[in-house]
Amino acid sequence: MYYIDQLNQDAIARRVGMSRQSVSRLLGQAMTEGIVHIEVRPPAQSVVWLEDELSRRYRIPEVRVVETDEESSLAERTRLAARAAARMIAGRLDGSERVAVAWGRTILEFAYGLPRTAHNQMLVVQMNGSALGASGSGRPESVATVMAEAWSCDQLTLSAPLYVDTPEIREILAGDTGMRRVLDAARRADVAVFSLDTPSIDSGLYKAGLIVDRDLDAGRRDGAVGEICGQFYDADGRPCTLELSARCISITLDELARIPTRVCVAVGEKKIGAIQGALSGGYATFFATDAATAELLLR
Repeated sequence: MYYIDQLNQDAIARRVGMSRQSVSRLLGQAMTEGIVHIEVRPPAQSVVWLEDELSRRYRIPEVRVVETDEESSLAERTRLAARAAARMIAGRLDGSERVAVAWGRTILEFAYGLPRTAHNQMLVVQMNGSALGASGSGRPESVATVMAEAWSCDQLTLSAPLYVDTPEIREILAGDTGMRRVLDAARRADVAVFSLDTPSIDSGLYKAGLIVDRDLDAGRRDGAVGEICGQFYDADGRPCTLELSARCISITLDELARIPTRVCVAVGEKKIGAIQGALSGGYATFFATDAATAELLLR
């Protein structure tokens, strides 16, 4: 009655016909004998607590965690996190920034979440090569276009594949005047927006045919846990599988880490290792995810 019905000791005493002192003694005895167990938990379901803990543990300046329904699909959870990140970042812009952007469905959701505001002096720059021949709205050009339209600003796209056959081909293409202009603009960006993935057969790159089994095998040998902009990294966030990186048309992870504001959006149980590696490597100054993913990162 005291713990479940929320009755006070006087009310219980009147109901059962005993003194208040007897009720108090019995309640104390129930606690001593383990009949009643009181547990104080940190507010693990509180997004504010999750944000503070992630920021403290991974040394991220800013974290945004969104609440999602247990029955929500991964796509819906990702959409909510990406759009929440877009709203927060949009409020920090003064309208003169150069924004380097990766591609994929997560970043497309970020782009769709941007409030439509005229920032004519801004510039959106694609910072990694494309999945040439692929279709779908997650393509690099689609992402950059949606962002540029939201801000009514110009964009620079990178008309090159994400990977080429040899490092020599990569050097030739990256040395082209037009491509060098885009990559240099991305390196000088004020803000970078990207997601990440795991180097596995479930990854978007593998499903699109951009990486193959031998690339995954090389990644496993090197301890790769994640991928950003086509570049693999290990559990400490160090670049690895350098043979693949040498064929990748993108800014490097070291160049990404020098961009002042780095926005990473990532959601999902399968990405926990990749997220931990990226956060340990310091690639994000702003991280957005959902509560379920945040709780797993704090275990």
